[in-house]
Amino acid sequence: ASGNGCNPQTSSTVEVDVNEPMAISVDPVGDSICSGLPWTMNVTAINGTGNYTYQWYSQTGLCGGSWDVINGATTNSYTTPLLTQTTSYRVAVTDAGSNCGTQYSACATVGVARFSVQPSGATICRDGSHNVSVTVVDYGSETPTYQWQHSLTSGSGFSNIPLATNSTYTAGPSLSVGTHYYRCVVNVYSPDCQITSQEAAVVVVANPATTDPLGATICSGETHTMSVTATGGTPSLRYQWQSSTLGCGMVADIPGATNSSYTTPALTQTTYYRVRVWADGTGCTE
Repeated sequence: ASGNGCNPQTSSTVEVDVNEPMAISVDPVGDSICSGLPWTMNVTAINGTGNYTYQWYSQTGLCGGSWDVINGATTNSYTTPLLTQTTSYRVAVTDAGSNCGTQYSACATVGVARFSVQPSGATICRDGSHNVSVTVVDYGSETPTYQWQHSLTSGSGFSNIPLATNSTYTAGPSLSVGTHYYRCVVNVYSPDCQITSQEAAVVVVANPATTDPLGATICSGETHTMSVTATGGTPSLRYQWQSSTLGCGMVADIPGATNSSYTTPALTQTTYYRVRVWADGTGCTE
């Protein structure tokens, strides 16, 4: 101060340390695991004040969606629950020092090998076939292998189909009439897991079969009713009556005659009739 006798005084020197900004040096790491297992991840931060707090987040599937806070996950290490689907994680690290901020780790995905496409069944005729297929995702770095199995009983009795080792298998043709069950056993190797698909039921019905219509001798101007009994086919049988006055080899469709029974118009000459019976299902020949 400038007053009389106010001698100047100088304070002691103090040091203000400025640390390097806090940074994440080791990000959490994901991997591919078997369904029903946990996975443990760690994060390492450096610099700053060293007074760190942590908060882990998760989202279902791959990185890129919205994040959900994992309650209670507030240390530098986190062990997931038992996982049955692919899940992604990240962690926020906050330095408690003044203006030291928060850093977010890279996203870590824990892949769970699973089927994204399951086999589906169908109803076909004996001459038909049906493709069953699967798609496996999140199986790690090594290519999975496939083995299709067959059974005549749902839930049991499955046996390997020789050479059926691709992701798609063609069931049929010439399968026996009845229900055939198919499933695919897939081996994945990173990690070492075996997963089994759902069953697909392939119902095989007989090809369409029919009795023959019966003709008759009638007087001129009269009508005649004919019918057939047909079985087999899928999803339903279809009919088309045909006629000719020139013989069985020259028939033409009769418009609107699409039932199992047909009544002729009043006839004045000999006329020949037949009926086509078919179904639109796979392999349902006439």
